[in-house]
Amino acid sequence: MSISKKIASGVLAAAIIGSFGAGAATAAAPTATPTAKVVVAQAKSTVKQEAAAATSLAGKERAAANKAAAAARSAEARAVAVEKKAAADAKKLVARSTAAQKKAAADAKSSAGKERAAANKLAVEAKVAEKKAASAEKRAAELAEEAEQTPAPTPTDVPAPAAA
Repeated sequence: MSISKKIASGVLAAAIIGSFGAGAATAAAPTATPTAKVVVAQAKSTVKQEAAAATSLAGKERAAANKAAAAARSAEARAVAVEKKAAADAKKLVARSTAAQKKAAADAKSSAGKERAAANKLAVEAKVAEKKAASAEKRAAELAEEAEQTPAPTPTDVPAPAAA
């Protein structure tokens, strides 16, 4: 059962129970029982609020995904720069060909590898955030569609106030 239907049935049940126990109060206040329009309006309002919240969450997830993707691109660029510098340094060091210089070249390449690993990790995080954002957007669209498709109850759905 959809959320809006659950809310509408709950309000309707409360109205029915209230009409049995109210007696004289119902006669004194014939507008105390909510009309079908009020029930539908409350249900649609609730579903629209949920859809707005889901849309907001989707926007936040999208922003987080974009931020993670930008961080991944930045890390990738740093890794490429470090790798190029390491390659240039390695060429210089290999040209001199001493054991200590070869070790320094290996260390520089290791540093580039670490930067590359960090960039890959950020790229994975960006993909996960992107999936979360897409999921949140899908849920927001479903809630909005549900709000639009909530049928209006017929006058027979809401009981008439009991006469005193």
